[in-house]
Amino acid sequence: MFSYELTVSIFAYIIPVLLRAPVYRLLGARIGKGVLIAGKIVEPQMVTLGNYSLCGEMSLLMAHAIMGDKVVLKKITIGDNVSVGAHAIIMPGVAIGDNSIIATGSLVPMDTIVPANEIWRGIPAKKWKSVDPFDVKS
Repeated sequence: MFSYELTVSIFAYIIPVLLRAPVYRLLGARIGKGVLIAGKIVEPQMVTLGNYSLCGEMSLLMAHAIMGDKVVLKKITIGDNVSVGAHAIIMPGVAIGDNSIIATGSLVPMDTIVPANEIWRGIPAKKWKSVDPFDVKS
């Protein structure tokens, strides 16, 4: 409960974006280098974020869900160079592969596996198209 109150209430108003990753590390999240978190992680000890990933403004990584009379708690794994758009919601058991993008406002349902190099969008999120990780435009 303390973790939830800390991450949902206090982080949104007090902790600047550049300091959120180190604070989440202290709370148990496994976070790579160069990660920016503008959203919230509700159960940090259940979340892994790869190098150079980004969680947009008001995005929510929530490793729990209530299913009837049961509480489901599963890990969330996000690979390297992943972008989670603003207001996107990542549910328990989700794994997102390297170089993938979750579009703004999308909901990635529980236990979804997003392969590497794909863009997903919608409610519920589904594959929109593939991304060529070597197609870098200047």
